[in-house]
Amino acid sequence: SADTVDTMRPEMNPGASRLQGVRAADSMSEVSEGTTGTSVSTRGSTYSEDLQDLARHLGLSGPDQLAQDRFRVDRRKLEVMLRVKDGTVEPAEAFFQRVMDETVTHISWPSRLKIGAKSKKDPHIRISGKEDGVLAAKNKVMAVLDTRSNRVTMKLDVSYTDHSHIIGRGGLSIKSVMEETGCHIHFPDSNRNNPNEKSNQVSIAGEIEGVERARARVRELTPLIFSFELPVLSSMPDPTAPHILKVQETYGVQVLFRTRPKLHSTLVLIKGCEWELSKVKEATMVLVKQMCDSLAGQVTIH
Repeated sequence: SADTVDTMRPEMNPGASRLQGVRAADSMSEVSEGTTGTSVSTRGSTYSEDLQDLARHLGLSGPDQLAQDRFRVDRRKLEVMLRVKDGTVEPAEAFFQRVMDETVTHISWPSRLKIGAKSKKDPHIRISGKEDGVLAAKNKVMAVLDTRSNRVTMKLDVSYTDHSHIIGRGGLSIKSVMEETGCHIHFPDSNRNNPNEKSNQVSIAGEIEGVERARARVRELTPLIFSFELPVLSSMPDPTAPHILKVQETYGVQVLFRTRPKLHSTLVLIKGCEWELSKVKEATMVLVKQMCDSLAGQVTIH
């Protein structure tokens, strides 16, 4: 789908009348790398008319004498400039107008970029003007919207058995981490389709500081498991017993039971998150006391 592009004009000089920005004069598609096609729509002042005005002001014979540069900018950063209205970030429209005024150039940019769209492709902008002005404008734009500045990808080794726990029900846990840190976190799709080969690799992409925060949050969400063995029992403990359910609810843990026939015992697993270490440990001690009674002091916790 095409995102509408703002076509704005620079203030030519202090003595000249200010040319007002015109909405939706150019429509630019978010296309794949290597594709340079754009489409032009006509509403109000057209993109070609804007370039003609700029060429005349610069003393050039026509728009074909203008230098142009078309390049991608960081989608997430541009979304922030379009979305945030609290004064902490310069609004996109004001930013591009200022750059044009300072460099006497014309900039086409996606003013109606779909915020939070499924597409992760970085959009294009196009700058026209004299060669030195275009270069100066590009430097100013990229200083704020560079797609490569401080962007890294970190690979983590996280056991594939823990991926679903970290992702959370409906993906809520990992979505929260991505929103908090501004990073994209990818779990290998092959794990869902290939029962024989599983990958432990988790990728985190974003700016350096955000990636480090995301890494810490993923580690915090990694399951922490304590276990202990019960003495020989005639039957498997009931996981729906009131005292088990109460421990799970009180401490935010999951209690699992596994029989170990060769050892004539039952293994109790208490599963929680690393960032709630004290709760997982306390839940384990409560269960040891409840289930082992007088033998509690002899139980080894792993």
